Amino acid sequence: MLGAGRYDRKIAFKRVTITKAGVGTEKEVFADWSPPLLAMATVSFGSAQERRDAGSAEAQQMATFRVRSMARYRTVTERDAIFYGGAHWGITGIVEVGPRAEEIEFTAARRR
Repeated sequence: MLGAGRYDRKIAFKRVTITKAGVGTEKEVFADWSPPLLAMATVSFGSAQERRDAGSAEAQQMATFRVRSMARYRTVTERDAIFYGGAHWGITGIVEVGPRAEEIEFTAARRR
C-alpha cells in the first residue's frame, strides 16, 4: 500500500483545445473538467544538470507528477495539461508505474 504522505501537492488537470484567434492564428484554451479533475501528487523537477545537458540554461523546465492510479486519471491524454504552481505544464508522457500499475506518472514541460 502506498503511503498518503507521499502525495503532498495539489494539481489540476486541464483539457486543452485549439481555437481560431483570427485569420491564420490559433490560440490554446485551457478548460476545467466538469467536475474539476483534481489530484494529490508527488512532484519532482528536472535538475540544473539536465538543463545543461539539454544545451542551455534556457531549456524548458521539466517536472514529473505522480498520482495514485484511478479511472478518472486514466482519461488524461498527452493533449491535456496540468496546472500547478501558477503555471500550465504540457504533458509529454504518461506511464503506469508499479507491478500492478498502482500509480500514473505524468512527465510535463512548463509552458511559457
